[in-house]
Amino acid sequence: MNILFVGSGKSALKVKEMDLSQYYIVAVNNAWRLFDKFDVWIHSGDFPSENYPKTKNYDKEVSHTGYEKTANMANQHFNWNSTYPQHHIGYMIFFLSLYWIMFELKPEKISLLGFDFDYNEEKVNKWINDNKPNIQNKFNNKKEKTIEEWGNNYFKNMNTDFFYGHGTPDPMRLGKDVIVSKFRLAKESAKKLNIDVVNLSDVKNTINSFRKENEPEIQEDLLSEENPKSIIDTLMSNFGSTSKPRTAYTPVVKRNTHFTPENGNVKSVMRGREGKYKF
Repeated sequence: MNILFVGSGKSALKVKEMDLSQYYIVAVNNAWRLFDKFDVWIHSGDFPSENYPKTKNYDKEVSHTGYEKTANMANQHFNWNSTYPQHHIGYMIFFLSLYWIMFELKPEKISLLGFDFDYNEEKVNKWINDNKPNIQNKFNNKKEKTIEEWGNNYFKNMNTDFFYGHGTPDPMRLGKDVIVSKFRLAKESAKKLNIDVVNLSDVKNTINSFRKENEPEIQEDLLSEENPKSIIDTLMSNFGSTSKPRTAYTPVVKRNTHFTPENGNVKSVMRGREGKYKF
């Protein structure tokens, strides 16, 4: 099963150009607006009723009860022993929905669109400085009749960052560093479940770290959490002396490895073995 998992970023508009017949479609929150008919609509427990579809255009609806269950399943499966599994995986609709897909649908592949987190920085700063107006605080007691009207007034003269217009950058309440760490956890979880997750968006960003559809899978075992770039740079500098193309190598790498530039080997600390690069 190949899931097309769609959010509300502007890249989600790409679905209008795609052949959707090959996908089982899961849309979150306002992304229902992009489809005449789709499979699963997942929305947050406090998703405003005024933004619900006027007519049902999906087969299954999932909300808090559903993704709470799968967060608990993930907590048990991975032995996280977390008191608050939903917060552990990342308490935002993207992560809650992603784990629901992985544990409920058990697909072979998940293709992402509209999850770029490329919010207008001007909007983010205004929103944070104004105590993050949202549905919980009633948008700081808005006077407008609708959320759409409030958004248009509140973010007036600012560039939109949702495919449908203005919305609040709610995920940023967690902070970029936290979101990035939860993406790292989600990638590890997907890998352990043998699920290929790719990003179909063309938007370049520093938050959504799932690989692009047309990019090879990165050998993350080569990376160091402390300084991943330095190790890759070291590796590539040592490849420079070979007469063959730099891309024509297949590293044989074990987990928990250290590169030793003296002899061009990868030394496995866990197993005490050395593996050479093949050119």
